[in-house]
Amino acid sequence: MDQLMFAPLGIAGFFIAMNFMEGRSWESARIRLREYYLPTMAANYAVWPAVQTVNFGWVPTLYRVPFCSVVSIFWNAFISWANAQSASAVDLPEETPHTLIKPRHPEAMLPTTKA
Repeated sequence: MDQLMFAPLGIAGFFIAMNFMEGRSWESARIRLREYYLPTMAANYAVWPAVQTVNFGWVPTLYRVPFCSVVSIFWNAFISWANAQSASAVDLPEETPHTLIKPRHPEAMLPTTKA
């Protein structure tokens, strides 16, 4: 059930959520999903069924959660990399709310020292 229901929704949700947290539009989310969803799902199906087969087949009950947690570290690194690849594939305006940061009170900024 995890791989049939949660994985497809979870990966789509991840790409959509990251898209909006980066300040992008629905069009950007659609492009990301069209280009990167299926390759990421293929990677998911290559990793997690094998991991869970090992986990339930040979890992003692006490160590099952730590085993999956270690694998999850690498999976999260991979999916974050996939998200970064998808972000670079989508055109962004030169300035977004995340690249243009202005101080709230410019007069309160510390003066710079000249050497």
